[in-house]
Amino acid sequence: MKKQIIILTIAVVLGLLYYIFLHKRSEYIAGENRRYTAYEKYHAKEKSMAFSPKAYENDNYNLKRLKDKAKKEIDKLEIFRIELNSAYNLIYDSNNSVSDYDKYINTLEKIEKEIENNQNYYELQKNHLKELNDFISEMEQDLYSIKLYESDIFHVTSVINSIDSTATKYINTAKFLKYTSASKGLELAKLFEEEKERKKQELIAQIELKRELEQLRKERESVFYNNYSSNSSSIYIDNTTWKYFGKNYSNTSVPTIPNYSNYEIPSYSPSYYSTTTNPSHVKVDGYYKSNGTYVESYMRTTPNSTIIDNFSTSPNLNPYTGKIGKIKFNN
Repeated sequence: MKKQIIILTIAVVLGLLYYIFLHKRSEYIAGENRRYTAYEKYHAKEKSMAFSPKAYENDNYNLKRLKDKAKKEIDKLEIFRIELNSAYNLIYDSNNSVSDYDKYINTLEKIEKEIENNQNYYELQKNHLKELNDFISEMEQDLYSIKLYESDIFHVTSVINSIDSTATKYINTAKFLKYTSASKGLELAKLFEEEKERKKQELIAQIELKRELEQLRKERESVFYNNYSSNSSSIYIDNTTWKYFGKNYSNTSVPTIPNYSNYEIPSYSPSYYSTTTNPSHVKVDGYYKSNGTYVESYMRTTPNSTIIDNFSTSPNLNPYTGKIGKIKFNN
């Protein structure tokens, strides 16, 4: 019985010794598992100043990993700066199209989102540095190494704070460039629409002018035929024969009809007409009279309180038909 108790006691003691001196606990600190024994944690309470900071020199707490991450963030920040400068130069290029500005906005939104994600990572890194600093203060026995670690951690934390501040400025820059790109895109789109509308109105005016000139040519041609038929007793039979008062005349020349295919508005001497018409003109759409006659659309001066500036008032010139007004105006 005693033998069993002794064996049990030895086993308990060995288990306790193993738990205190050999069994390593694991704790997730600063992004990685930190392993230590109960004895190491207890012994660390007795702080002392070593002649050489071996723990710091050997980097027992792997601070280099966090330093390297901070350097990588600095490199990323430089990439963001280059991308923003490139976007700035592209936005202020005078050869941009509306689609180019839309593309720049999408690029800037992507950059802004990446910077914001990195800022969340900066906060995580600062938390890791604080955790590591607390862990070293608790687990390290050498005060010299503790002080050196604290100094390095403070420096790395300051660098990350500076990176975070610069990243905020870059986000504001990206937002400003997005606004500028959108503003320039809208302005350019407005100019395109105005130019499109101007060309449309110009084309409409040209078509209307051609149509009115064609109508005028037809009217002049009709007047010519009516006057010729009413003032002459000749009847045209064929290319060489005319009938005049019942007699046939051959080998006569056929009168030619003037060619109005290339009609131009006649020019008058300035002493015969006036251009002091109402500068505001309106178009009157075509319509049918009560007798069924169709009246073609035409241009006229905008109605006002006087007729002195109308196209039909003498001696005003109608710029659309080339006719001088015939209505006499008495003051």
